[in-house]
Amino acid sequence: MAGDNMATKNTVKAAPITAALKKEIAAVLMRFGLLLEERMRMNIRDGGGIYMGTLSGSIAAIPPREVPQGILLKVGTPVEHGAYYEFGTRPHTPPLEPIRRWVEVKLQPHVLAVAIEYKEVGGKTRALPRASGHKVLKGAAREIAILQLAKRIQAKIRASGTEPHFFIARALQALGAPYQLVPSDGEMTYRVDLGAYLAKNEPELWNHVAAYLTTGQAA
Repeated sequence: MAGDNMATKNTVKAAPITAALKKEIAAVLMRFGLLLEERMRMNIRDGGGIYMGTLSGSIAAIPPREVPQGILLKVGTPVEHGAYYEFGTRPHTPPLEPIRRWVEVKLQPHVLAVAIEYKEVGGKTRALPRASGHKVLKGAAREIAILQLAKRIQAKIRASGTEPHFFIARALQALGAPYQLVPSDGEMTYRVDLGAYLAKNEPELWNHVAAYLTTGQAA
């Protein structure tokens, strides 16, 4: 055919371009993962969730890896009570010992017993703490006070469960990352629309993608 003499053929080596793109996308995703880590820890701290540091210290962004669907980034915690802190729980009877340890750490360095006296203030009788009545509980008395408080907390959870904190959801919202809550492997997982997030927050990435596709080099 006459048209064959006018044909233009362009050959682009796809493998180097694809590898370079994957590397750049993985780097951008890791930056997002580290930002999400920081925001999650901040929400735990601001929500009063730092007790022994187990939950906050366990949060990690796993380096992106290639999967059949694309490039996968995971950010989360392996500790079981992370899900309980995020979503709350229904009424149940939790084990007492972890609560007792929490109370022991939370009430460091000591537990105070406060004496009350009644005084006339502004023509009204009010119950006020008596300064001379404060005493530091130590030894066996302290352990008893800790155990009693732990049992009251256990009873409250048995009656009404625990409140959700949504430290992950609020972190995603703060970063402007669209997400859906979906079941995955028997658990609830936040699936993030990273394409939409990157388009908004990493515009240079798409310029680099276009440059790779047209010239085989970064912009």
